[in-house]
Amino acid sequence: MKTIKIIDSRYPTNKSKSKRPYGLFLCDCGNEYESFFRGKEPSSKSCGCKRARKTINYFYLILDKTEEGVELYGKKRVIGYFTCNCGKKFKRVMESVTKKSSCGCMAQWEMKEKQKREKEKKNEIIRTQKEIKKNSEHIKDHVLFYVWENMKRRCYSPTHRKYNEYGAKGVIMCDEWRYNYIAFYDWSITRWSKGLQIDKDILSHKLGIYPPIYSPDTCMFVTIQENLKARNLK
Repeated sequence: MKTIKIIDSRYPTNKSKSKRPYGLFLCDCGNEYESFFRGKEPSSKSCGCKRARKTINYFYLILDKTEEGVELYGKKRVIGYFTCNCGKKFKRVMESVTKKSSCGCMAQWEMKEKQKREKEKKNEIIRTQKEIKKNSEHIKDHVLFYVWENMKRRCYSPTHRKYNEYGAKGVIMCDEWRYNYIAFYDWSITRWSKGLQIDKDILSHKLGIYPPIYSPDTCMFVTIQENLKARNLK
């Protein structure tokens, strides 16, 4: 390199706020560049072309040859001529080349892989939604759905024939069951068997809850005879 001009850097004109002196230098490749001094020598030994000329172990490229001193964008650049893994030949400024550079085929491949992953994710969501819908339809066909529906109507529908014995007397359902049939189904499916009825009176009486409430803590499945006896509990 050759020193062109030394600048007293009390008020530097470049972007750095450092007050060290710096100079304007001429690189061996013909480009001018600025650099701070390290002793009597510039801290940068070249404009960047020296690093660009170094041999790089490319993943996808084979470096065929280089051409120095090419005028490009107002500067002299080092141009590399490459053969990509896909077989395509192209040229590029050496300063912009990295170990993972390619002719553009890798970017296209990565984009296709990304789109493929997004499509698989979308299809997985659709399959899951279909499975949930299928299971929900199957669950709603279960006799427990009618148990839950009648329980709700007894508590909240004044037109139901037994509303006066339930809802009118303050009998309610817990929010977990009232607004979520699946929650009721999950609780019931391991406790229910054919011929049993849901009872709220026995456990509510033991816990001192009046009026009784339909909830996981106050309900149990009993026989018809046990359910009839429990209605007289106060």
